[in-house]
Amino acid sequence: MDSHEYDAILRSLAATMAQHDVINDDMRAFMAQQTVMNATMQTFMLRVETTFARVETTLAKVDTTLQAATRVLEGLLPRQANGHPTP
Repeated sequence: MDSHEYDAILRSLAATMAQHDVINDDMRAFMAQQTVMNATMQTFMLRVETTFARVETTLAKVDTTLQAATRVLEGLLPRQANGHPTP
């Protein structure tokens, strides 16, 4: 192998390494962005879970209130002999 071939191989390797450095920098930047996005999504999901729990609690209260109201209203309606409300 003569010195020109050797120099060409070294230049090619140096160019390849430089290209990989650029790719690595791009990947590091992407990963930093992804890390921020992941943190944002975790915060969002916690808010969704909190909201969902509040909705469940509210629905349970509404259900309890409706059941109580139904019992009160059924107690006020006149009944037929078979126990059904009078039409």
